[in-house]
Amino acid sequence: VHTQTAGTPQPDRCYAVANVPRDKLYAIDPNTGVPELIGEVSTKILLPEDPRDPQGGRDVNAPTDIEALEFVPADNGAGLVLYAVSQRNFGTLDWTTAQFTPIGALDNGFGIVDGISFNNVDGIAYDPASGRMFGVQRRRDGLTDLLFVINIETGDLELDAFGPGKL
Repeated sequence: VHTQTAGTPQPDRCYAVANVPRDKLYAIDPNTGVPELIGEVSTKILLPEDPRDPQGGRDVNAPTDIEALEFVPADNGAGLVLYAVSQRNFGTLDWTTAQFTPIGALDNGFGIVDGISFNNVDGIAYDPASGRMFGVQRRRDGLTDLLFVINIETGDLELDAFGPGKL
């Protein structure tokens, strides 16, 4: 179970991450548009497993590149958890400290479109009816973006989420 700051974020605020020059988390008053800086996002990024990596697959000083955020009710019903994707990592973002905590590294996908590296996730959305977290991989050069499902507990891609052989 992934924990987050107790309670709920300010209900009259929108939360956003600005990517210039490093990720910064803001709470924005939707009535005035005035942003309140919460802090620069800090993290330990999970790297793909590499037996040559003496740090066990962690880069302690990795920059973040968060492009997707989604609030989800906490498992215990006490507040909300802010989930995010940074580079290839799915995790939580503490809305009071701007600390990103990776849950898992998104793998490559092999479904209808083979060999996709999930490294440009531009959106995530939680479906409370099914308990599933959906993600969208942005593709360039006019290619169709890809919809996929993330296991919210492990950060793994849910295989066959849309039927056999369909990531």
